[in-house]
Parts: sequence; structure tokens; C-alpha cells
Amino acid sequence: MNTKEYLELMRFPDKWQELNLVPDDEHIRALILSIKPGQEHAPEHYRYEAFQYWLSKTPSTEVLGKLTELTLLDSDSEMSESIRAEILKQPHCDDELRAKIKEHE
Repeated sequence: MNTKEYLELMRFPDKWQELNLVPDDEHIRALILSIKPGQEHAPEHYRYEAFQYWLSKTPSTEVLGKLTELTLLDSDSEMSESIRAEILKQPHCDDELRAKIKEHE
């Protein structure tokens, strides 16, 4: 399975690629290798992992804004809310981004 197939299987919106936020190939390969039969039925766990990949890097305000945008596109509202709560705790989350997130609570 290649990255494109993985992104389709795990139902990543195309915006992940448009915003250049697909995790690096090494990280994606590790995720692909970790897939067990049936896990494709819970793709939100893999999208959550992609968000965590970026949050672990202490992203800039710009990247946090892009991640927030991706949460608003995601089909799993519970996971998206969880990620937005984590974004609010990031050191580079500014007042403008906090306000945008609050709009969607």
C-alpha cells in the first residue's frame, strides 16, 4: 500500500495534501505496517494519529490554524473536538485561533 492508498483507506480529506500536512513518508510507512485486518473500519484512529504527529512537534500558529481547519472537515466530530482542545493547549495557539475554535464548540 502506498501513501495515496493509505489516505484513501483512512478517509483523509484531500485538504490534508493541499495543506501539505500529510505526515512524512517514514511515519506513514509505520502506520501502514501497523494496520491489522478490520482496522480500516475505524479510520478516525489513524487520522487522530496524524494530528498527534503534528501536535508533538510544537507547531507554529500557522500550522495550528491549518490543523484546526482540518478538524472542521473531519467526519468524526468527537475526535475533532478532542484535537481542537489539544490545539488550545499548544504554546503557539494565539487569541485569534482560540476565538475561531470557540466558534465551533
